Amino acid sequence: RVAVKPGARTESPVNAVPLAEIEPFLRDTRIVQSVDSLPYVVGLEDNRLRATRGQVAYIRGLEGVAAGQRYIVVRAEKRYRAPADSSRDQAIDLDARGNHMRLAEFNDGLWGSFSGSGEALGYELMTQTTGTVTRGEVGGSEVSTLLLDAEGRDVRVGDRLIPVQAQTYDLQFFPHPPKQQAENGRLTVMSVADHDKFGGTRDVIAISGGAREGIDNGTVFSLWRRGTKVSDKVASGLDRDEDFRPSGKGVRLPDEFAGHAMVFRTFDNVSYALVMSSVKPVRVGYELKHPDASY
Repeated sequence: RVAVKPGARTESPVNAVPLAEIEPFLRDTRIVQSVDSLPYVVGLEDNRLRATRGQVAYIRGLEGVAAGQRYIVVRAEKRYRAPADSSRDQAIDLDARGNHMRLAEFNDGLWGSFSGSGEALGYELMTQTTGTVTRGEVGGSEVSTLLLDAEGRDVRVGDRLIPVQAQTYDLQFFPHPPKQQAENGRLTVMSVADHDKFGGTRDVIAISGGAREGIDNGTVFSLWRRGTKVSDKVASGLDRDEDFRPSGKGVRLPDEFAGHAMVFRTFDNVSYALVMSSVKPVRVGYELKHPDASY
């Protein structure tokens, strides 16, 4: 492993980050705390189910907007939540209208039902396309008209709007350890991009911490599979092949090192990181520790 020591950085920045693999998360993805106040698509031209470039979407929530204003059409695809039980984190998939599509949580390699407890960390918004307002609420209508004028993904009822704003991104990263120590078990892998449960080197992961935990671009973590508990059949006087159901007590096995990841985009409560190296698949639910952690 590469040791990452505290102190001022004197080495060159990391330039080998594959831009093509993280660019969608720099350009098209963002995290917001809530979507309730965002304007939304209430209907489409000719009562279509989907709309693309050159077609029109009707928007509620843009009262008083002037023609010519440009907006990004986004879709809430995940809601991240940190349960009260810090041993688990959740990434909840949403449908086009922002409703729960698959309610799932990960714990010790098993999927279970969503409990609904814990702190809401934010919604993951994916850019669909951009459009220009051609008219506001006129003639007794209660919607504004948005002309979709860029190539992109399809637009559906329930998609949200945010203003077009210039954004700057870090394209060079200075690796450094976390600036502060997170509570044990607080930082975990919540999702792996383009995968169901696990990924590997060069995959993007979402983690359950951000600026409020002192995480910034370039922060390096090591990734660990939490040690599970097993029954001690020898101490219990049972044959190794004999069926045994533990009564809640057991022997805790050590955590297992899986790899290293570097943060490349940070929000208040959630960050995106790139798995820079791995010795085994990185799974949802794995814990993040100091890069020099040995156990």
